[in-house]
Amino acid sequence: MCFWIVEYRGLSIGITVLPDSTGGGSEMGPGIKNTILIGLAVVSSMAQSENITDDYQTGDTLSVNTMNNIKSAVNSKQDRVTGVCPPGESIGAIHADGSVVCEPDSDSGGDITRVTAGAGLRGGGSSGDVDLSVAGPVSIDSSALVDMSNGSTGCDLRRSIGYAYYANSNDGTRCDAVGPVQFPNGVSLTSMNCRVSDTATGSEEKITAIELIRANILSGIGTLNRSIFSTGSSLDGGAATLTDETPYYTYGLIDNGGYAYKIRVRFASGAGSAVRFIGCWFTFE
Repeated sequence: MCFWIVEYRGLSIGITVLPDSTGGGSEMGPGIKNTILIGLAVVSSMAQSENITDDYQTGDTLSVNTMNNIKSAVNSKQDRVTGVCPPGESIGAIHADGSVVCEPDSDSGGDITRVTAGAGLRGGGSSGDVDLSVAGPVSIDSSALVDMSNGSTGCDLRRSIGYAYYANSNDGTRCDAVGPVQFPNGVSLTSMNCRVSDTATGSEEKITAIELIRANILSGIGTLNRSIFSTGSSLDGGAATLTDETPYYTYGLIDNGGYAYKIRVRFASGAGSAVRFIGCWFTFE
């Protein structure tokens, strides 16, 4: 009689082989009977295989065929899963040896598949880390201006490439031009910056002020009832930037549902083509 402890794929199996009492030998070798004894009650853990349906106890005599079934069960057992996947991937398949196949994680548990920037925002995206930031600035150029001088014969608004001016006579008439400005709803204005050019020789020939105003839609689009920004006047000496960085009270909070927004450019009498409006831009947050 012989006895072995066999380590096979992580399992310890005790096997006792009985000699053939007839001496005739068998397919397992000369002098060995076709029966063996299983020790350590290991078989009970392998009896879950579809090929082994009986329960066995220590000291039971098993046939070679049953042992082959045990071998097959051990060979096909699933090892403990040891593989891991990095962030952004999930397990797509598990091998018998416990290793895994990773694949991109198409569903991390949320239901957001895209972030789109709305009015007043920029950025967004459909994958990876995305950012949203406030868009801007908003600008208006001279082509948007129309005369708002109530039909005064002394005001003749003209435009050239890149600027607008009044070819008005020096009769004491002040000429106003306005232009619409569209802001994203809900943003807060932080500054108005306007580019002008003043090469006139007379100190009275100038742009006296540039304003951002809002009109109450409910009371009428023509009701220019609140100045949000107002710059100082232009000075002789060529191109300059007129700036106001202090919005009036809380009127810098844009409400497109209740108000329309315009700039108003005020030209002094007799300014002529030497005093020019080029454009404005607005910052917000």
